[in-house]
Amino acid sequence: MDDLSQTLISQVTVEPRPESDRYPLSQAQYDIYIGQQLDPASPLYNMGMVFTITGALDCSRFSKAWESTVLLSDALRIRFYVQENEVLQVDENVSIPLLLFDVSDISGNDRFVENWIDTELCKPIPINGALVGACLFKHSEMKWTFFCKMHHIITDATSYATMWQQINTNYQSGSDKPDIISHPYRDYVTQLNRTIANPPEASISDKAKDYWNNKIIPTPLSYYGLKPTYTRTEAARTADFFDQARANALNELINSPDIRSFSPHLAKF
Repeated sequence: MDDLSQTLISQVTVEPRPESDRYPLSQAQYDIYIGQQLDPASPLYNMGMVFTITGALDCSRFSKAWESTVLLSDALRIRFYVQENEVLQVDENVSIPLLLFDVSDISGNDRFVENWIDTELCKPIPINGALVGACLFKHSEMKWTFFCKMHHIITDATSYATMWQQINTNYQSGSDKPDIISHPYRDYVTQLNRTIANPPEASISDKAKDYWNNKIIPTPLSYYGLKPTYTRTEAARTADFFDQARANALNELINSPDIRSFSPHLAKF
């Protein structure tokens, strides 16, 4: 159990690729990158996914399913670099092991795992380091908890659902060699930047369209309320008025002992 004291992200190993493989951030990524740089010790942009698995589980097969998902999903392997005053990202040759923790001998292991995850989520993820960590807890032969922690700069709630579906697919198939799509995340970011730079001239290949259209589907999970359909990836922007009354209300919320991290998006509420 000594391994539980180690941060998930510290287990990730990276073999850098040539500088020619690096490409710019999207505007949304750049906003998050600057926000994290302004407060490196903040866990504001941490995102965690926790799934309770009930029933017998083949640990070796689940680990291979995770490894296959990392192999398939280039976004999980992203690292950031500063080169000549420009922030760039690259799909690295990253090893992201699934840590296995047997807590079946611990009394009250449900609470133990919950407290451990809460503590882990409060640890900031270095923006210029590995951005993903994952582990599997064994409560008993018939109960398990899968936990994954990522930086928001490479994921959101919908992509978490897509990742979990991919893990399930890999586990059910038992294959450790999934079909690889070359740089789908890189293509997506590149297309966003092209669209911003040259809206009338922006184009995207049929292959890329098919890939991303298949990702924009209704999910059986509910995130931030029910969303019956998804027809595009673009987000609409709205104007908010930040008056003194709202500033006072947010300041009171921030200073609440129950709040451990804070997002400007809470201003909407």
